[in-house]
Amino acid sequence: MATSPRPRRVAASALHGSLVLIAEGYGSAREKADREIASLEAGPSPGYVDALVSIVSARGDDAAGPHGPRAATAARLLASICLKNVAAKRWRPQRGRGEPLDEDEKARCRAWLCSGERGGALEEQDRRVAAQLRLCLRKVVKADWPRAWPEAPRGFLEAYAAGGRLARESLMMLGAVVKELARKVLPGDRRAFAGASRELLPPLAALLETAASSLLQAAAGGRENDDEALEATAVLCKTASRLALAADLSTEHGGAEACYGAFLRLDVLACEGNGTADPRWRRKLQCVVVPARAFARDAAAFARFAAPFLERAVDALERTPLHDRLTAAGAVARLDLCGTAVDAAADVDACGRFVAAGGPRLARWCLESGALALSVHELAEWEDDAEEHALRADDADDARPRGLDGDDDGGFDRGDVDDGGDEPGGTGDGARSVRAAAERLLLGLLDASRRSPQPSGLEAAVLDGAVGAQAAEALLGAVDRVSSSPDALRRLGKEELAHFRGFFARAEAGLRAGGVAAGALADALPDDAPQRVRRWIGGALPRLLRGLRNAALAPPVALHVNFSTRVVLAAVRRRLYWFARCWAFSLYDAPELIALVCGEASADAAEGDAAVALGALETVRCFCGFAAFSAESAALPALAAAVGRARTFALPDHVEVALHCAEACGRRALGAASATPAVAVAVAEAFLGHVEALYAEATADVPAPPSLLGALADAARVGVVAARAGGAVGAVVDRAAALVSALCDAARDPELCCAGPGLRLWLELVRSFDGQAPVPASLSALARLAPALVAPPRDLALAVDVCQVVEAYCVLGPERLPRESLDALAGPLAALAGEVNWRANRDVDKCLEASLAWCPAVALAALGRDDFKAIKLLARDALEARVPDAVRAQHLAVLARCLCRDAAAVAAALGEGLALDILRAFLDRAHVRGDALSVDDVARAAPGDGVRVHRAKMGALAALRLAALGDGLFLSQLDATLTLVNEALRLAAASTENPTAAPVHLARAPRVSGRGDRADGLDGVAEVGTDDDDDAALVFPLDTLSAWRVGHDWAQVDLAAVARQALADASARVGPAAFREALDAVDAAILGQLGFK
Repeated sequence: MATSPRPRRVAASALHGSLVLIAEGYGSAREKADREIASLEAGPSPGYVDALVSIVSARGDDAAGPHGPRAATAARLLASICLKNVAAKRWRPQRGRGEPLDEDEKARCRAWLCSGERGGALEEQDRRVAAQLRLCLRKVVKADWPRAWPEAPRGFLEAYAAGGRLARESLMMLGAVVKELARKVLPGDRRAFAGASRELLPPLAALLETAASSLLQAAAGGRENDDEALEATAVLCKTASRLALAADLSTEHGGAEACYGAFLRLDVLACEGNGTADPRWRRKLQCVVVPARAFARDAAAFARFAAPFLERAVDALERTPLHDRLTAAGAVARLDLCGTAVDAAADVDACGRFVAAGGPRLARWCLESGALALSVHELAEWEDDAEEHALRADDADDARPRGLDGDDDGGFDRGDVDDGGDEPGGTGDGARSVRAAAERLLLGLLDASRRSPQPSGLEAAVLDGAVGAQAAEALLGAVDRVSSSPDALRRLGKEELAHFRGFFARAEAGLRAGGVAAGALADALPDDAPQRVRRWIGGALPRLLRGLRNAALAPPVALHVNFSTRVVLAAVRRRLYWFARCWAFSLYDAPELIALVCGEASADAAEGDAAVALGALETVRCFCGFAAFSAESAALPALAAAVGRARTFALPDHVEVALHCAEACGRRALGAASATPAVAVAVAEAFLGHVEALYAEATADVPAPPSLLGALADAARVGVVAARAGGAVGAVVDRAAALVSALCDAARDPELCCAGPGLRLWLELVRSFDGQAPVPASLSALARLAPALVAPPRDLALAVDVCQVVEAYCVLGPERLPRESLDALAGPLAALAGEVNWRANRDVDKCLEASLAWCPAVALAALGRDDFKAIKLLARDALEARVPDAVRAQHLAVLARCLCRDAAAVAAALGEGLALDILRAFLDRAHVRGDALSVDDVARAAPGDGVRVHRAKMGALAALRLAALGDGLFLSQLDATLTLVNEALRLAAASTENPTAAPVHLARAPRVSGRGDRADGLDGVAEVGTDDDDDAALVFPLDTLSAWRVGHDWAQVDLAAVARQALADASARVGPAAFREALDAVDAAILGQLGFK
């Protein structure tokens, strides 16, 4: 058998050339080199690792080569990256994911990674290459430790302890190795690392003590420590923290005690900042000396060592100014440590004592240090950037930060410490991180205070900071000074600005403790908090809003009015509305205060700038959900302001906000107990007039966003509902129909992006004419849009909406719709029944049933297209075992109704055998509740049990109709059919409250020929006729019994046996004549047994 040739060994010179081409080349040569390197990484490639090590080891003049030093440096960096990649993929590859490396090459690479000789990895001076080598080392250690390389961590620790020129890189390698080993999750690996940690911790603790003493001595002598010493100390602290976390601390362990003792000593240096030359290393040192994550994960370590760290954390927070010497990262680490103790206060006695002693101090720091207030970056100085101030002033959605004590993949290099924020998307000084940690801590303290039997006064302090009288008076004074004279608008003084910022700092200290919505705070604050907030809102907030509005609307006194002043006033107004929304929970049952705030909001929405108007509209929308929101005093004025202001907004997003607010107000006004037809008409006029103008403006120049058009359609829908409630729907139908036509017109919008909202408006419009009123021509003409809406490739959601619209049209009936409108509905019906994804939806079957019930001619014409293709598809799914039972039951109900309507044609299309199978499945179906039937074929006054009665009658009628087609064996199934009839009628009898109620008939039922007058004293039994041959409208004989059902014991009458015997006598003769005779026999037998001749 032929064998594949053995791959050639990779030469370092050739590989170096390929790497240089990747770094310096371009075009096809670079692409070829890329493919070559990718092939070597996938393997097999003997000598590839040796070649990479050789390239990385060539430094200085040895690496220059013919391409120059720059190309050589780039090639060395690429080689280190390739070495890391091949170690990750092929050092211990998973099955089928790469060729394993040669063991000899792996051994040589391991020796080189820990070598300090010339060319060794520890000699690397390029920080970028060294960082890649450390990542490569982590991949190797992950695969080989402890089986193939058990001495890895101890070797690097000994190399660092020996000192010399290799000490720094040895320590970096040690940190990388311990970091990787700490991430192993297999139980065996974790046990091995725990044993190694207990061995490594004592010598590492000694080295940490030495480094800490050196730093403290230098700081005491007034000397600055260099960056390398701080870097080494930070790496030692982090490594010691990982080893202490892995070691078993349930027993005495001197190494852990020494490490945590050194952390405490270094904490003083880190917080006071003495001897730290670089602020970046001070930030790193303030984080690593607080083992918050280790304490959170290890209960034993927390119980033994956390107490002095907690005391030191509280002292550091109190004595060290935030953002001066204590960095944001350091503050977050200490706040998280205290938060861990607060969370454990209920279970650990020591933590409970700490909360009792240090909790008030921590709460005071959170409330008074400014940690919870908006930072300078979020509430910018208006003198510097007024627009930035306006944009940031309502920034209430602050992301939760990541833990600053976590593991960052970049190791401990100085280059890994950036100058940016402390969390993704945060500000440069980490204010959001501090605020999030302070929020969590303060909320935990509030919860602990609530559980404590002794009151601490913390809740009252938080509430006073938020809505205290002193804060409110200071803010009112500032507003009064601004609005007292036009001269104040020329320049907003620093004193007023300080009052504004001071108020929001104290207010948000309370609000943010429970989240932006203040929901958690509502449970944590005292029981009288809502009353105190009400007093503040009732007395101060309206006055503040009026004063600021007067100041903003005052006429300018000079041509050079300070624009920044107006911007900051608008920002304060927006934040006041945000403040009202946060405390809205306190006003849920205060209609006077809600009306007061909404009145000011309506005025600001109508007169303020765009930003203020949006804040006011959002506030009104927030209050709309409360029961105390009054229709007359709040909803109607706000509705008028919202729809009026929507026409002045320039941005579509702003228009949507106004429309959503108006929609909420309109629904609230219509749903109020005091709503009158006059109110409904006012709501309708407010909506439809403005919506029509808004649509014309939105589509005049450029296409409007679909979301805006959807908001317009929803608003118009509320207007239609209001017009219907006021009895004036005829006055708005033409305008609403024009909007539907524009939204659902496929010629205007091929993608039909706005068809969904348009269909919902269309459905509301059609349902408004479900009585006896004539259908307007504009509404009838809309039916022409339906075929395009279900043409492929429309989605299911759109098809469902079309189903509901077609169903509503079918309910109107052929008596009220022109022929052309009904013909237009046949196309959607055929498409809906024939599309496989749509047939599995309940609304499609409901639509088909409605069309068969109310417009049978249209429905049968649609379903009969293409040789009854749709009915055949429904029958196939109905008998398919893999189809869910609920879907099968829906299809069976539709098919049974088809058999009722035109049994001969449907049975001929399906075949007599398939038709019988369909009906047997319908009678035996288990998932009756999943039937799609919801159209009330019976009298509209009996929607509940009447539907069940009709379902039973429909099954029995279909059975008898198929019996007339010639299958005598099927007569045995009538037992189940008539039993179902009997049960349904019994339920109907039990639920009937009026004994003289008229019998339940099929809708628009004609007379049945040849049965004569069978009233015989039974109230309400119709006399039968002879002319109409519509089988579906047949009055089943048991309808007669339904009139007699009250006052008789159905348990004593075996209707099924009587009917079965009567039909068995005529089973030998089939066909129409036999069927008529069978009906008469059933009627005569049952009535005869009941005592009627």
